[in-house]
Amino acid sequence: MSTTTGEAIDVAGAKAYLTGLRGNITHTATTEIETLLAGLAEFGFGDTQVIGAITSTRDLLTSAIAQIDTALSRLGGVHSNITETVAAAGHGQAARNVAAYEQH
Repeated sequence: MSTTTGEAIDVAGAKAYLTGLRGNITHTATTEIETLLAGLAEFGFGDTQVIGAITSTRDLLTSAIAQIDTALSRLGGVHSNITETVAAAGHGQAARNVAAYEQH
C-alpha cells in the first residue's frame, strides 16, 4: 500500500544513502567481524560471552541488511511515483505542491 504525505523527499538521495549504508554494513558483517572472530579463534580466545556478543552483532547487522533491502525495494517500487511527482512539479516547487502528491 502506498501512502503519501505533504512532504517532499529526495528519493534518489535516500536510495543512494541506504545503498552506501548497506555496503558499509555488509563489509563490517562479512569482512571485519569475520576477521575478528577468526583472529580470536586462531589465538584460542575462549570467552564465550565475548564471542557470543560479537556473533550476535554480526547477526543483527546481517538482519539490518535485509531491512535496508526492503526499504530500497519499496522506494524503487511503490514509492517511485514520488520521484516522478517531484520531477514534474519542479524541484524548487515540489515541497509546496501537496496537491501533486495527493494525485498519486
